[in-house]
Amino acid sequence: MVNRKFLSVSVWLILILFLATLIRSWHFTDWLIFKMDQARDFKLVERAYLADNGKLSIKSLAELPLLGPRAAGSFLRLGPIFYYFQYLSLSIFGDQPWAAAVPDFLFSLLAIPLFYYFLRLGLGRRTSLLFTALFASSFFLNQYGRFAWNPNSLPFWSLVYFISLYKFAFGDWRWLPILALGYGVVSQLHFVALLIYPLIGIIFLATIFFWRMITNNNIFQVKQTKRWKVVYFLIAIFIFSILYLPMFFSELCTQGDNWRQFQYVFTKHSQEDITLQKKIKKSILLHSDYFWFTLTGHAGRRWWNIVLFIGLFLWLFGTAIRLLFNLWVKHFKDPLKQRIGNIKAFSSLWSFLNSKQKIDKGKVNKAVWLWLVSLWLIITFAVYTKLVGSIKRPRYWLLLAPAFLALSAFSWTELLFWWQRLGRYCAQHCSQLKRGEWPTLMKRLLEKSGYLIIIGFIFSNLLATGFWYQSLQTKNKERIATFNVKLKDRDLSTWQELQAVADYLADLQRTEPQKNVCYYAAGEYRAVYRYLFKNRYHQSQIREILFQEDNNDNCLFVSIDHGGHRDKLRLPRDHRAEFKPLVNGRRDFGLATVWRIEKIDGQILAKSSDKMQEVTKENIKSTNKNKLTSEELVTTQNDQNLNNDNYQDNAYSINNNQSNQGGSEEKNINQRESQEKIAPGSQKIESQGEQDDSKVKQKDEQTKKEKKPRRKERLSWKDLAHCAQFQNLLSRLFPWINSK
Repeated sequence: MVNRKFLSVSVWLILILFLATLIRSWHFTDWLIFKMDQARDFKLVERAYLADNGKLSIKSLAELPLLGPRAAGSFLRLGPIFYYFQYLSLSIFGDQPWAAAVPDFLFSLLAIPLFYYFLRLGLGRRTSLLFTALFASSFFLNQYGRFAWNPNSLPFWSLVYFISLYKFAFGDWRWLPILALGYGVVSQLHFVALLIYPLIGIIFLATIFFWRMITNNNIFQVKQTKRWKVVYFLIAIFIFSILYLPMFFSELCTQGDNWRQFQYVFTKHSQEDITLQKKIKKSILLHSDYFWFTLTGHAGRRWWNIVLFIGLFLWLFGTAIRLLFNLWVKHFKDPLKQRIGNIKAFSSLWSFLNSKQKIDKGKVNKAVWLWLVSLWLIITFAVYTKLVGSIKRPRYWLLLAPAFLALSAFSWTELLFWWQRLGRYCAQHCSQLKRGEWPTLMKRLLEKSGYLIIIGFIFSNLLATGFWYQSLQTKNKERIATFNVKLKDRDLSTWQELQAVADYLADLQRTEPQKNVCYYAAGEYRAVYRYLFKNRYHQSQIREILFQEDNNDNCLFVSIDHGGHRDKLRLPRDHRAEFKPLVNGRRDFGLATVWRIEKIDGQILAKSSDKMQEVTKENIKSTNKNKLTSEELVTTQNDQNLNNDNYQDNAYSINNNQSNQGGSEEKNINQRESQEKIAPGSQKIESQGEQDDSKVKQKDEQTKKEKKPRRKERLSWKDLAHCAQFQNLLSRLFPWINSK
């Protein structure tokens, strides 16, 4: 016979999942966000897909890379699992940009029933359903579930990791392979998850193992033989090894290049000149902001956001400690329990603890679940406090979105419980109503008001989502400034608008086929147009404006702007005075604005050398004002060059970037020698004595230590055939295989 509760829960989950699918898939292909990172990743996966004419074969699989996307602001690369998901999607749905976003879309939907299961580990059925609906309607999660990016699948795989970690803590070894799968995937999606999740797992399992030692083992016991435990352990090792095998081969052939990048990134973040007090303050503000944003869909820093987050977090952590302490006391082993009970100093405390109600299995599950959520929040807060200067972007908070909603669900449940306690108190001391009516009245009143609050949060997220869709649809995108959400104007350009701009430039080129269409676009969309005109439109006469060369005479100049100042030209600051807009030369395509521009008579496009001279003059002036040494100036210029390198497209030209990086270093050395001769403030600094000389030497040594390691070319599977280290490894493991 079918259980009615299970049937009702299944119906509600199917309804929630259906509505979430409808919301997330609304104009999915037309309103797809496709920017620099998406163009880079899609071009790389498309190259592997088209290697064998779209067939799933060994030839096409050999084109897939051994490493994944870069971590922000560095050359450190994650695992390639994100590219493999995209390749599988392209093999099913075809060579379309929206096909690359299908894995993130599906994982965002699968996270909804998984979040319900995660809440049921420690909370009731009604509360879990209510907050699952809030999770499904979250504007934050909806926004990041509609386009392709490696952090977008973090909520799903984070829930897989923590659910399996919870089950494994109770001694169920069947979840160990799933735990290895969850961490093997989530650690390849984001750099922070690679660091935080093992730390959470180790501390959580260590504390639970300690409680299993001092309590009765039947509480945390699942009957399994040692043979099956060994089998599950070997399966987990096999799954984790398969997931990290490409990274191992890459490190083997590049002699640990990615590991050196990891060391550089870790030491770089550890040398920030910010006091601990300021870091904690900024971290609290960011946590409270994104807690409120995940809960309501609205951004904005208010005092009640901070108070609410801190209060609910302390409440959850205190409840977890209280329940675990009671669990420790009530299930203490008898001999040690008698010894402590005989001590007079603990007799009164022991009698108080023994007078409490015996803890059942449900309270044990709730205590362990609360402890897991507390560690999730505490350890992430500690790591984010250390990295507080680089976690302001919303993508870093996808790791904590399920934890924020789990914290809210626990707080709502506890409010119901304490309101019932208040009703029982009023039943004993209020004579106006009968004793049996007060608890029922108070419970109904709070439940209805509590439901209205959660429904209000759901409506707030749906309102933010609806406004976002309206902004994507309407031509007047400036209304987004009146709605306080975590969006920028340039984040609203869709694939439909990008295609419209590309069609306009293609039509413009057909009107004057003897000329080239030379365009300039913002850095976030430059790679997108480069991909469109090279792979989709095949227009060889449409190219970017070459500011470093003088072959721009036969050009129809165009400036493309996405968001920002719609009434100003999108051009480099050093070249704005060289162009002017044509009369009636402006065309709007939603958020995108295309300007027809022309070169002013008598103006010559400035070359890169002129720009470098201007930068050198400005740096020398700032050196005189701030009394900086020439060594510090070179360091700041190197940092600027490294920041500019972060906007380059790795997947397009890796070898060219290496040669450009070597050339930029030679330029920096020449500039350093010239600045040491020119800078007038250097003589004053040298005359200050030996102390200043020692400081300069220390800064030189620190600069050498902080020098960014050179990156090597990202390898693919077919490159292993030319890797000597890989061939030697095969000959040692399988000596009967011919190395040739």
